[in-house]
Amino acid sequence: EMSSRECKKILKVSKVKALHFVTLNLISSVVNITQKLKIAKKVNLLHWKGSRQEDEVRPIFWAHRQSSYVTRTADWDEFPNGRWGDSQSAAYGDLSDNYFLRKRNNRELIREWGVPQSEQDIRDVFVKYMQGEIKSLPWCDESALSGETSFISEDLIWMNRDGFLTINSQPTVNGAPSDDPYVGWGGENGYVFQKSYVEFFCSPENWEKLKNILTKTNEFKSLSYHAISFDGDQYKDSRSELQRVNAVTWGVFPGREIIQPTVVDTESFVTWKEEA
Repeated sequence: EMSSRECKKILKVSKVKALHFVTLNLISSVVNITQKLKIAKKVNLLHWKGSRQEDEVRPIFWAHRQSSYVTRTADWDEFPNGRWGDSQSAAYGDLSDNYFLRKRNNRELIREWGVPQSEQDIRDVFVKYMQGEIKSLPWCDESALSGETSFISEDLIWMNRDGFLTINSQPTVNGAPSDDPYVGWGGENGYVFQKSYVEFFCSPENWEKLKNILTKTNEFKSLSYHAISFDGDQYKDSRSELQRVNAVTWGVFPGREIIQPTVVDTESFVTWKEEA
């Protein structure tokens, strides 16, 4: 904000007609400044927003907690690029006290969420968030649902009412223009794709019911899943056992290789489980 204001002053009160920015390989701040100055078209460079947009690929689990992911990977010598590499080459760092101090205080949270006393109260909080009556949840840095969520909002409300508390999701996208106002990213003249995805909390009883449906019928043969209990017990479908990394978002652009900015990574999911 301060840099944008200073740039505006320079352009307004002097004869300067151009500005020269040095990004030092950190492009996101410069992009934000040029957008605020209205001298560059607003472009979602990849599938996420916020800090360190030069990352070419990230696990989907931190899609709504970008600052947490950046904090946990700040000490990595290099960030995974292209197709996801060996995620064990660098361990995820712990979240520092400073990260939590930047979050909202308890009084604000109680005013927004109340003090749930039962499982039904918790379900109601999630449903109100999906309906726009509550602005945030602990698993979301952003204060508003993404535009693409409108395509599946009724399904998500139904899930939350039935005890599957959703914290991350995306609809299926099959060859949408890359400048689509709801699901587009990466600039113009490309096409973007994504697999449907949903992440949620549920009780052990609900998980057993869901697992029986997934494993004892042939109706969901194309569905992959990975579940972890509070105690650390893991459940995966056969494909997830064999294929540790699965791209869930990708794009095709002129003169470039296929970009896969968002993946499901089973090792990263274990780390995310502890944070969630």
